[in-house]
Amino acid sequence: TQPSDLNGTHGLPVYTLSQTQVNSLVGANVATDGTYAVEIWTDTNSGEENKKLVSAEQINGLWFRKELSNGDIFEFDLVPAYDSFDEVIPYVSSQNLTPTGFIIDSEDDGNGWGDSTGGDHNGTATGDQNGTHSLPVYFISQEYVNLFVGANVAYAGTYAVEIWTDSSSGTVVDKNLVSAVQDANNEWSREVDSTGNILQYDLVATVEEINDVLNDLNLQPTGFIFEDHDSNGTWSDENYHGAFDFTIIDEIDLSQIENLVSLASEHKDVWFQQANLSDGRYVWALSVENKYEHNQSDSSEYNMMVDLNGSVFSGHFHAYWRDAFDTEIEGNESSGSWREERFAATVEGIESLYQHFPVIRGLNAPKPPIVRTMSNPVVQNNTVFVSGEMLSDGNNDDLELGMEFSSSLRFANPIRLGSQNFDEMFEVSFDLSKHQSKYLYYRAYAKNQEFESFGATKRLKMDELQNSFLTDAKKLDGGWESSDWFGDYLPNANGWIYHIDLGWCFPVIDRHQNHWLWLKEHGWVWTTPSVWPYLYRNDTSSWIYLLQRKSGPAFFFDQIYGHFFPIHK
Repeated sequence: TQPSDLNGTHGLPVYTLSQTQVNSLVGANVATDGTYAVEIWTDTNSGEENKKLVSAEQINGLWFRKELSNGDIFEFDLVPAYDSFDEVIPYVSSQNLTPTGFIIDSEDDGNGWGDSTGGDHNGTATGDQNGTHSLPVYFISQEYVNLFVGANVAYAGTYAVEIWTDSSSGTVVDKNLVSAVQDANNEWSREVDSTGNILQYDLVATVEEINDVLNDLNLQPTGFIFEDHDSNGTWSDENYHGAFDFTIIDEIDLSQIENLVSLASEHKDVWFQQANLSDGRYVWALSVENKYEHNQSDSSEYNMMVDLNGSVFSGHFHAYWRDAFDTEIEGNESSGSWREERFAATVEGIESLYQHFPVIRGLNAPKPPIVRTMSNPVVQNNTVFVSGEMLSDGNNDDLELGMEFSSSLRFANPIRLGSQNFDEMFEVSFDLSKHQSKYLYYRAYAKNQEFESFGATKRLKMDELQNSFLTDAKKLDGGWESSDWFGDYLPNANGWIYHIDLGWCFPVIDRHQNHWLWLKEHGWVWTTPSVWPYLYRNDTSSWIYLLQRKSGPAFFFDQIYGHFFPIHK
């Protein structure tokens, strides 16, 4: 997901934080440097916000919240300066932090085999099963080949497992069982057929199943396929340090996604690359890379670079960044001045590229909208009214706004309800009688065919939920309820209430805590907790005052006529 949603749609991003960064988020002498996730959510019943820096640990390639010996999560309170995403997001951006991995619920695919999308393109990304310099090769028996790719697809032999995920969302975008061969120099490489295509097979097993097999069998690598460098793990001067040819071979309009799809159609990957230059500028470009023709995975003649103006060049990205911007990529992959993410050179992959980096289209291009989930829902007659706010439409004019509800914090099998109002503030009602779980989680959403964004997750605890007309009301005997400001009243299932002073009235409360009451003799009157016991009478556009007495019936004082009159209940 985008930084605006650090909880993520598919996973909770994990960051490797220095001691200084940890101190900034939770205070000095509280926690040590390490891998952490930021998790913020609100208990709607109590209004208490949980704002935590959660320690994360990697087990068998998968990321989890670290637990103490008693089962509690190992977590720390965020300091007030960084206790909301509005404050955390700019800090994460200012530190040039990119996810080390993702904490993913069991219903998701996971990314224990790691991806190169958020890493350094050389296989050194944390969580990349390619290893620091290489892709492990295993001898896999026929039984497990069948498990991995299906029966009668491939034979037993030497293979590497290669799984790519989108680092912004944690979603698996490609996973293959790659046939590996050893040459006369005992070096391993991907096996190719007579046309130069890699011999690889789509994995049908899940990431968890693959990890379980390798762990249970305690398989050790037979060898390694070295990525983009020689067997010593160093870059080849011959391949990567020649002068870049800045002859423009094509020009495309990047605002139209189909142009990049067409350009990259004969290639394998498109990498979004961005460098923070020494003069403070951020510059990006696209590296369109080959299909590993003739087993030369980074031969410059098959690669292209596309700059932010849409100019297309032939050559390798190392030479491009060095000669165009005096930026050496080798050795700086883990620094804060460089980032890159991989996307498949398919229609789906390039659509994902544009979704994650709308800057490619230009400054006025559509980008993901931003929505906020509002607190303080209104609960009335087994119905909860929740609302959201659209903070930015992202230059989109066809957005669907609404709320998602689920019994799962990760929104497994959510119920999605669209709003009928399309202003900046929007509201949805949910029938609580159909929800049987202990908790009800909800969040705002905004989507169209291109983007989908979510607000922060809020929570209702069902066993503490007071189904009251007023959120601050206390339950009394006989079904009566009592509000500190509104007084005592008896709610009815049909929506009417009997107020101790006003008698029968029909209440309507909106998300702004405007209280409208319909009274038989006065029609609609309006009040709020701060205005009560004054009420504004809509029919006469005048104010009336409720005079409550310790003994005897209450009276209204009418400011137009200047006299008191009784209330007929």
